[in-house]
Amino acid sequence: MNIILIGMRGSGKNTVAKILAQRLNLKLVDTDRLIEEEAEKSISDIIKDKGLNAFRNLETKILSGVKKINNACLATGGGIIEKKYNKKLLSRLGFIIYLRITPELAFKRIGNDPNRPLLTDETNMLQDLKKLYLKRKPVYEKLARLTINCDNKNNDLIINEIINKIRL
Repeated sequence: MNIILIGMRGSGKNTVAKILAQRLNLKLVDTDRLIEEEAEKSISDIIKDKGLNAFRNLETKILSGVKKINNACLATGGGIIEKKYNKKLLSRLGFIIYLRITPELAFKRIGNDPNRPLLTDETNMLQDLKKLYLKRKPVYEKLARLTINCDNKNNDLIINEIINKIRL
């Protein structure tokens, strides 16, 4: 079985995936890192040089390449759910968990990190996150088999909650 973590940027998908993979003896797959390896540049540079659409296409290519992986914990990029094809692939890949946080907490965690470009027409990160949250939240909720509210929780609480709920 694969466990797939989805959610907003700053929700802790990568950190939770690393610890969860260790605790459950699963392989760790980070789609954003695979994208950067494939492109030989950062996600920020991919978007800056080729545009968001080219990045989304590369994201789909990478996701298609991991569809044969089993017994893994996948950390995905926040927008991977924006393409219909990706949603189908994710649903077939495994058990999807939505790590839900508010845009305000996401902003507190990532701030104005220059490695995280704005993805909407907004001019600041907080407004960008709010706009993305409103757009993506219903999709995350529909796609996920389990939603974990991550506001005001440390990683241990989040991971224990996931393990307890997936073993029911």
